[in-house]
Amino acid sequence: MRRAEEREEKKSCLQTMESFGMKDGRQNKKAKPAFGMIRRGNASDMEKMKPHFFRVMLDFMLKDAKIYIPTEFVKKYRSRLGSSATLKVANGDTWEVELATDDDGLIWLVKGWEDFTEHHSLNQGDIVVFRLEQDSLFLVMVFEPTASEKKFRCKDVNGLGRMFNEVKVEEEINVGKETGKLKEVKTKKSGGEGKRKVKLAAPLESSYHDSI
Repeated sequence: MRRAEEREEKKSCLQTMESFGMKDGRQNKKAKPAFGMIRRGNASDMEKMKPHFFRVMLDFMLKDAKIYIPTEFVKKYRSRLGSSATLKVANGDTWEVELATDDDGLIWLVKGWEDFTEHHSLNQGDIVVFRLEQDSLFLVMVFEPTASEKKFRCKDVNGLGRMFNEVKVEEEINVGKETGKLKEVKTKKSGGEGKRKVKLAAPLESSYHDSI
């Protein structure tokens, strides 16, 4: 079973590299470097780079709710990995994920990873890039199969969340004499349409932004 999964993953990786202007792991001379990659140069340039690895999300990864860190990455940076890792995304949110080692020596992102995938709506074919910022801290970037960066919402704070670059519907509410009453308004987000009751606070025209 693992061999079939490895073949599927290798195929997806090759397709991903082609979408980023790479072929057989080599940068296409006519293509621009992806993720701000430094072209091959002297050793000092390479030392300044923070180590990266990426995973192409496949169906079995989503079903198993875990992914493993590439073995070559682990060989080089095992001393910088602990029993857990912090995943930080562009909006500043952080997620704690446990690391577990199996009988084959592979290190997996396990408990906490499923919450991360669900919150960020990871789908099959998405490319997840991990950059090791410091010991056990990764900056995580998510790209769609088209090679464009995927935007997602912040963590909920006091039950309220904010959507970034998601579909929003702004509905103008003419308050008038309805101050203090509850009014039902239609809302829309990436997950679909819904309804929400809001309390009209003042006799003026306001704009309601659904951001849940």
